[in-house]
Amino acid sequence: MPISAQKAPRFYKRLKARRAYLGSKHLTLEEWRRLLQQARSDPRDLALVLTTYEAGLRASEPGKLTLWDARQLHKGRLYVYRGKGSRDGWIDLSTTTQVTLAQWINLCYPNKAQRQRSWPLFPGKLYAGHRKGISGSGVFRLVHRLAEAADLPTQLRHPHAIKHTRVMFLLQAAENDPTLGADRIIRLLAEHVGHRS
Repeated sequence: MPISAQKAPRFYKRLKARRAYLGSKHLTLEEWRRLLQQARSDPRDLALVLTTYEAGLRASEPGKLTLWDARQLHKGRLYVYRGKGSRDGWIDLSTTTQVTLAQWINLCYPNKAQRQRSWPLFPGKLYAGHRKGISGSGVFRLVHRLAEAADLPTQLRHPHAIKHTRVMFLLQAAENDPTLGADRIIRLLAEHVGHRS
């Protein structure tokens, strides 16, 4: 349902305020493409960056994901656990991210019969013979390395810039499509960054 004439000014004022807050904290489309180009050299890196982007994950959250959270990946869905009081729930993935993530899982755990639901989607180091999920600092180092190789501005060489980029692109899409309803836009933003709408 389109935004009513009465609600439109206030709603778009909120969008404008949010964009002003993000300011230079997000990547441009060209910078985002350069980051993805660097990530494509490693299947894990690409899967992690795309998942972080589409699910609006913080640095500490990719390592919490398990194979069980990807149980509906064939439907293009991923269950996400968040921190800082944000909302857990299912995230709808794009076809590109769905395929990339499935390819990474098959590469990381080729023996389907032996897979366990508790195994991490993005493994980090081995601890006492058990594979743990990548740490928040591990995600930070990974993104920083890719961002540096992509020649991104120093202040954008961290995982949260990816989260901000997702929000900004959604805001831009909302502003460019006046037929979208305010409730739908707010729901999309809430789903992708885990905020309670």
